Amino acid sequence: MNKPVLVSLALSAIAVTPLAAIAQSVSQTSVGQTEIRSKTRTVIYRNSVAVLNRAKNYARQAAEERNGGLRVYRAEALMHGPVEQTRLVENGNGTVTFTFYGGAPAAKPTIESVVTVAVNGWATKVDYNGPIRAR
Repeated sequence: MNKPVLVSLALSAIAVTPLAAIAQSVSQTSVGQTEIRSKTRTVIYRNSVAVLNRAKNYARQAAEERNGGLRVYRAEALMHGPVEQTRLVENGNGTVTFTFYGGAPAAKPTIESVVTVAVNGWATKVDYNGPIRAR
């Protein structure tokens, strides 16, 4: 491979790297919590990012199943990206609740899903799945 092509490939890889990934640092606190720092805020999670990411995937999959599968339903993009960009609440009982929107593929979301995932066993419960409610 010649040098201009290699440089071009390297620059294109940098250009598509999400800024959030560059601007964040992740560390463990002394009590086992996960701290995520970005230039604008710091969030401390009880669970590790890996655990929260797995819970996010279970929540998204539960909504996909409830809404007829991937042929007819897609969760919003934030449910496919970094967990720290989702709307999540770590509940005091070992569960995590995600609120997200979805609908027909490539269409504006019309469905709100609220899904709770138990991080000890990965049981999921769809708390709400219906029209988007007022915020």
